Amino acid sequence: MQSYKKNLLNISLLLALVGLTFYILLQDQDMDEVLMNIRKVQPFFLLLALVLALARIYGEAVSIYLLGNSLQKEKIKFWQCVKYSLGGFFFCAITPSASGGQPAQIYYMKKDGMSVANSSLVLVLITIIYRGTLLVFGVGILLFCYNTIYKNLGLIRFWFLFGMAVNTIIVVVFCFLLFSKKIIRWMMEKVIRLLAKLHLVKRQESFADRCDSVLTRYHKSAAYMKQHKSVMYLVVVINMLQRLLMFAATYAIYLGFGLEGESLIHMVLLQSVVAICADMLPLPGGVGANEQCFISVYRRIFEAGTIPAMLLVRGVNFYLLAIVSAMLVCGIQILTLHKENKKV
Repeated sequence: MQSYKKNLLNISLLLALVGLTFYILLQDQDMDEVLMNIRKVQPFFLLLALVLALARIYGEAVSIYLLGNSLQKEKIKFWQCVKYSLGGFFFCAITPSASGGQPAQIYYMKKDGMSVANSSLVLVLITIIYRGTLLVFGVGILLFCYNTIYKNLGLIRFWFLFGMAVNTIIVVVFCFLLFSKKIIRWMMEKVIRLLAKLHLVKRQESFADRCDSVLTRYHKSAAYMKQHKSVMYLVVVINMLQRLLMFAATYAIYLGFGLEGESLIHMVLLQSVVAICADMLPLPGGVGANEQCFISVYRRIFEAGTIPAMLLVRGVNFYLLAIVSAMLVCGIQILTLHKENKKV
């Protein structure tokens, strides 16, 4: 019941944030003109954008399928992996910093017979690869598109650099957790002692045990990476392709408006800027930050059609997927309650 109330509160906060975001963005807009511009988009390209956006779900499902089935004898089915991906997307969307996604996925995996240890390992690896991929896109912009993209970002460049710094720190910390057992353990002991002295940790031994459990999980991840290099390489490639397809949805919308002159690579890299900027903020689904970053980054390209383009891109990339994943979660919950009532 407590979990149900918490989820209901998270959904309410998300809806309030969505309402506030669109009120601020659309209050000075002529909605008749916005809707007229949206109707101009060619249906084929709108459908293409939706298919490309689905790469977010499909790519993660394939990664879970490959990693999960390489860990255990009892194989998981692909449709189950799609369920994990959609369920994770929903709880990521309604919780700050996407904190609810992985616990929900672990719950669903456990229900289907996968051990918590294996599911945790799979999700840790996917998180590391996701962060690393986002960092690669950002480094590519700084190295190869400094004059064409970075210098034209305006004030958003500071958010971009901050997002890059946050992602770099996360990736470095992950690498230390994976491969530096002694250094991390020594640092962990020092931090726990400091927290205990500051009276921020009451049960020092219990807290140390939980931290040690987390370290053990990461060390198992490192061992897995060494033993299954071919699977890891494949998952990295899939993740890169997944991000490329996701970000290419914006280019499909661009073509749908009948615009031309921008290359696919340029549009994909600009969308990665939006992702890096919005990803660092602890907002449910990046709502507010994502929309504002999109407008700032793409204003020069879409010009008068920036707001309609933002609505369509965010619509296929986030809001539609959030609705579909919400329906799936509700369906799973109804089936679970039905099964429990049958047992009673």
